[in-house]
Amino acid sequence: MSTPKSTIKKVNIDDLHFYEDIQRAERMDERRVGKMAEVFNPKALGVVTLSLHSDGRLFVLDGRHRIAAARLAGHTQNIDARIITGLSRPEEADLFRLLNASKQVSARGTRRS
Repeated sequence: MSTPKSTIKKVNIDDLHFYEDIQRAERMDERRVGKMAEVFNPKALGVVTLSLHSDGRLFVLDGRHRIAAARLAGHTQNIDARIITGLSRPEEADLFRLLNASKQVSARGTRRS
């Protein structure tokens, strides 16, 4: 297995896919998405994290709610993404959990490094 590599580039928001089995046992928080869409500002979208598969499909590892809010707000422009290649399915799941665990800590008011 090769070492995963990462690049930053713009991607089409309509080309993104989600793993329901990896991304949370619970469903997407539609209320949160709605509130985010109401005040959506593309400058505040940030960089989402994606995994590029060998078939060319891009799967979201971090940024699911932001992407859903952007779509709901009618945003059709390309977005900034960190694209990681060379991840296995278990590595994708581990990275998803790692990225989201750090958000839960910061959301509780603990300083994130």
